[in-house]
Amino acid sequence: MPASPEFREIAPILPVRDLEAALERYRRLGFEVSKAAEPERYGFARRGSVSLHLSEWAKHDPARTASSVYLYVGDADAVRAEWAAAGVAGRFTEAEDTDYGLREFAFVDADGTLHRVGSRIAAPAATATVEPRVGEPQVPELSPGGRRFIVRTDGAARGNPGPASLGAVLIDGSRTDALDPLAPPDASISEYLGRQTNNVAEYTGLVRALELASDLGATEVDLLLDSKLIVEQLNGRWRAKDPKLIPLLIAAQQRLRGLGRWSAAHVPRAQNAAADALANEAIDRAMAGGPARVVVRP
Repeated sequence: MPASPEFREIAPILPVRDLEAALERYRRLGFEVSKAAEPERYGFARRGSVSLHLSEWAKHDPARTASSVYLYVGDADAVRAEWAAAGVAGRFTEAEDTDYGLREFAFVDADGTLHRVGSRIAAPAATATVEPRVGEPQVPELSPGGRRFIVRTDGAARGNPGPASLGAVLIDGSRTDALDPLAPPDASISEYLGRQTNNVAEYTGLVRALELASDLGATEVDLLLDSKLIVEQLNGRWRAKDPKLIPLLIAAQQRLRGLGRWSAAHVPRAQNAAADALANEAIDRAMAGGPARVVVRP
């Protein structure tokens, strides 16, 4: 049987209105650029192992294009700083940590091409994390005199950033149905946050839930979260680099330090329906003129 053909590289072909202008733009972004002898009005932009092909098209409309490319780099923050300093026309987003283990930003150039640029989130610095005390999403024996809560939280943002909110449910860990995603909560939070990113909403939900758990006398919490980003950062496997998230991570770590035991585990989004519903309820309620925050206690 013949060997399967080897695939080695991919080179997206990006439409541009003016080839010379596009080549100059990529040159200022640190690429090596060149024009093709044939076909006419065709060029190349190369940097490292990345190769982009540029094709001039007189009818190209930047406002209607769906052209996009994802670039994997060693340090997304460094690339964003370099590109922002290059002074090229276009729109940048801030770099943010994602739930899928990448720190990324976006750049839309004058030809309308979306460049998403990401790097893998690095391992944590020794001074940036709490000593993790983690376990499986199961309820261990409760320490004598302790009080445990199962905590599920979620954040919502309609736009990123956009109108945002949080939802949290707390369930008494002594209940036989404590791990059931459909278990009715003993306490809950539904809070509108104004204009925020989804990651800020997710983290704020965690902090608010830990504050409520502390108010209710918790000595142990088991966090069941659908945000892989938060779970990995709490457990010290990913480092937080987003300036908006670092204070929230520190606030959560401080709350966790005050507990006798805690765990954080990732669960499917479907298991967080109650917290998600509370988050979306908060946006709808605030938009209708209702209270921004509703807290239910035992």
